[in-house]
Amino acid sequence: MRSKCANLLIGLGSLLVVAALGLFLYNQQQSAAADRSAAELMTKLVSRIEQETPEEAAYPENPYEDRMDTVTVDGMEVIGYLVLPDLQVELPILADGSPENLAVAPCRYYGSVNSRNLVLMGHNYTNGFGQLAHLEQGDRLYFRDVHGVSTHYRVALIDVLSATSVEEMIRGDFDLTLFTCTYGGKNRLTIRCDQIG
Repeated sequence: MRSKCANLLIGLGSLLVVAALGLFLYNQQQSAAADRSAAELMTKLVSRIEQETPEEAAYPENPYEDRMDTVTVDGMEVIGYLVLPDLQVELPILADGSPENLAVAPCRYYGSVNSRNLVLMGHNYTNGFGQLAHLEQGDRLYFRDVHGVSTHYRVALIDVLSATSVEEMIRGDFDLTLFTCTYGGKNRLTIRCDQIG
């Protein structure tokens, strides 16, 4: 009886290990596909911004408006790109945070550069917002919009919020907020930034 029970437990344990390995490999495949898509999109976006940017960048008439101009690249609406120089990361930022878009690149969640309350979200893919875990207070980063205008920021606060802290995510006196899931997905790693320069 004991050997039957032991064999059953060993078989069940083996099955769970195989399932965990399968999930890990699936997540790695999703991350790699997103990395390729974001890199392709980034190359096309930078080329397009450089070709179309006038000598004097066009600023919105109302500097407090939440609207952000977009360009369409490969059928996706893009508001610009984010650069984390210390980590050598450049990521296109999509205008709409749909599940399909998040599978490709980080997205705008709320606000705008002009109203100084921009919130960006992204999956914690290895070469995407997964890099946020390596940021430190005082690190510098910048966002370049579709007109070629760069807005520079410094990391002011690193926090972890619960997955249900929607109001806390968009509140506060921070000019830029970046967030992604922690490993396991229960919480959100949140990077708060102040505009500089």
